[in-house]
Amino acid sequence: MNSLGKRLFWSIGLPSFLVTAAGVGVLSSTSLVAFRSEHALGELILFAAVLAAAIALSLNVLLTRPLRRLAAAMRRAEAGDFLVRAEVDRADEIGQLSLAFNQMLARITAMKADEIDIHRDLEAAQEELELKKALETRV
Repeated sequence: MNSLGKRLFWSIGLPSFLVTAAGVGVLSSTSLVAFRSEHALGELILFAAVLAAAIALSLNVLLTRPLRRLAAAMRRAEAGDFLVRAEVDRADEIGQLSLAFNQMLARITAMKADEIDIHRDLEAAQEELELKKALETRV
């Protein structure tokens, strides 16, 4: 199974480590005097910005977008559309949650169909009883 933790590590942890290692390499190659200069401080800020951008992009792709799609499907179901289904395109925890949501909606839909059938059968039985009573009163 492809876990969300593994995906986060490969998309955030590893790039963060590489950017940090590159930043430490740049800083260690400069002298203490150069570190205090504006040039080295600018490089440090640039590395921090690249790291922050990589983390933000990874979180958006791995968490925010899939959770927004799932939340949209849940809002439609909440509004009464029990035929909506969440997209299941992952094997991680979010994919499992989407699959469980879809299974829940399938059970609700089946229960609603059974309720409609039972209600229709009950109405037919009531009509039949009324007809029998009407025939018995004539006889």
